[in-house]
Amino acid sequence: GGKSRLGWWHGNFKRFQRFVNYKIFFLQFFAIIFKLHSTIKLAEEVEYQSTTRPGRQSWNKIQGNGGGTINNILMLESGIFELLRKHFSHLDNYVDLLELFQSAIFKATVGQSMNLLHTKQSVDTFNATLYNTIVSDKINSHLLYLPVASALHLAGVKNPKTFDQSKNLLLKISTLCQAHNDYLNCFGDPDETGEIGSDIKNNLCTWFAVKCLELANPEQRAIMLECYGKEDPEKVARVRQLYDDMDLLKKFAMYENQAYNEVIALIGQTSNEIPHDVFYTILEHCYKKAFNTVDSHWGTESGDWKLPEKEIHVYMNLYPEVIRELGEAAEQYKSTEAAEWYKKALEYTMSISSAKNGLMVVSVYKDSVKDVQLTEENLRLAYLLGWCIELLHLVIIINDDLIDNSYQRRGQLCWFRVDGVGMNAINDVFMIENGIFILLKKHFRHLDCYKDLVELFHENCFNSMCGQNMDMILTSKHVSTFNMESYETLVMNKSANTFFHLPVSLGLKLAGVKDKKVFDECKAISQEIGCYYQPKNDFLDCFADSAVTGKESFDIQTNKYSWLAVKCMQLADPQQKAIMEECYGKNDPQKVARVKKLYEELNLPSIYNKYEEEMVRKIKKHIQQAPDGVPRLALLEILKKNCNVDFI
Repeated sequence: GGKSRLGWWHGNFKRFQRFVNYKIFFLQFFAIIFKLHSTIKLAEEVEYQSTTRPGRQSWNKIQGNGGGTINNILMLESGIFELLRKHFSHLDNYVDLLELFQSAIFKATVGQSMNLLHTKQSVDTFNATLYNTIVSDKINSHLLYLPVASALHLAGVKNPKTFDQSKNLLLKISTLCQAHNDYLNCFGDPDETGEIGSDIKNNLCTWFAVKCLELANPEQRAIMLECYGKEDPEKVARVRQLYDDMDLLKKFAMYENQAYNEVIALIGQTSNEIPHDVFYTILEHCYKKAFNTVDSHWGTESGDWKLPEKEIHVYMNLYPEVIRELGEAAEQYKSTEAAEWYKKALEYTMSISSAKNGLMVVSVYKDSVKDVQLTEENLRLAYLLGWCIELLHLVIIINDDLIDNSYQRRGQLCWFRVDGVGMNAINDVFMIENGIFILLKKHFRHLDCYKDLVELFHENCFNSMCGQNMDMILTSKHVSTFNMESYETLVMNKSANTFFHLPVSLGLKLAGVKDKKVFDECKAISQEIGCYYQPKNDFLDCFADSAVTGKESFDIQTNKYSWLAVKCMQLADPQQKAIMEECYGKNDPQKVARVKKLYEELNLPSIYNKYEEEMVRKIKKHIQQAPDGVPRLALLEILKKNCNVDFI
């Protein structure tokens, strides 16, 4: 991987040169960093007896090297400090650099030692804490934090908080990247990765092994104990089969999507002492989503449309400005305490939102206007309108959690469960909702479409609350009354219009579109996407891992009017209906388990997968056949980002 890493470090340091005055040292310092990685990689090859490294034979397997590799490693390590002495000894921060490299090497070897020790222990000892410790010591210390900390020292940065903040952020990136590497080692094509996967037979503590053990029943755990860490190809294959049986690929896709979005949001909140572009560049070069097999199948339009990463970064960077403006609006009423509480509520609830739905507005806007209209100011308005969408979603999330008496969302306590909040969350809902109109008035009042934008938000907020009320009413009914017609009406009102139709309509209005046929066609398509999306959520609530989705499964015990329950009642025989009537809506773990078992007996997971495929094909065809003026590329992108299937 030498060439790819050369490109990565070169691109990264080119950005650092904008604020580092020591340009003369660039090539020398790059050589030192690269030498350190070579040292660690060589040591790994010997310790794991690897036969290949990306694109070539391992150094220790080349004829004539063998035992001499150990000496080569020591020479490389010594060369690091020789280069530091020669080129940096005259600098005030020379000692800082020396200690940084010494610490990185020692920490990496400690992490490697821990990794090696646990390869000799039973897989039963693997857990998330161990995995995260290995990533921190073995990966983050030298691969990401070292080059960033080195550049900070060269730039004369002294603030310890800047170093700590960088380390914590880079650790999250490292964890995401290592999980991605674990995926490639197990499921990647060796012809593409350049490396034959050996994690299973080498008994390595990987994301998949840890997740498998977290979810395994006694029988599945016995398979892991028998087969993991064994050279036998049949046992390696049995572990991979177990991963498939437990649907770990889908769980991994959900994990990495959530983790990636969290990193993007966190970058936007970091100190400006380091340009955010540096972190975005590191993330982009170190990580490409593993679960993106759909991408190669969308080539129906001339040039697949995607929102550039840079624009996503600009969108996320507006987040602090939105919080500041809303806080200032609250301060106008001479209540500093209320303003601080408002900002606290916004920041906390925004952290458990996906913070990506607003990008639909930007997508539709860009696909609906001429290039000459894509000015920096117009794009900024599209981004701000996207954040108004995020605020409405916060209103829905808090309201939904209160009504369902939920405990957590996306791995965090629901806002009303945070100490000191409680039923104050009801008032927070109203404050956040009104924040939408504060932003609209400040930034959009001069536009012809201002009245339309305000009315769209009022209409959809009311529509969403009607849908929520309908959900409460239907949830109080007996499961024997559940039917698909009522379910589809519920979905249309509660989620399809607000989560999909609203952002599409806002993008069209901002772009100045007037054609009623375009609005009608977009409404039909966006509602179809929403009607596909809600059954997917219902399916995930029942069958997905709550540690991945970030929300505990409550649909069965709370008598939710879900797609699975409706479909079950459609297909069930009298005996099976009797089971549903006895067990559905009961807060009894055994009865909840019996309902899930009934779903599986009726083969609902397979029926859902077939339904999902048919829906996505139908929606895609509808988009492709839509008339001119409809933002087809944006709608295809919205569909792609919200579907899980890999056949498109």
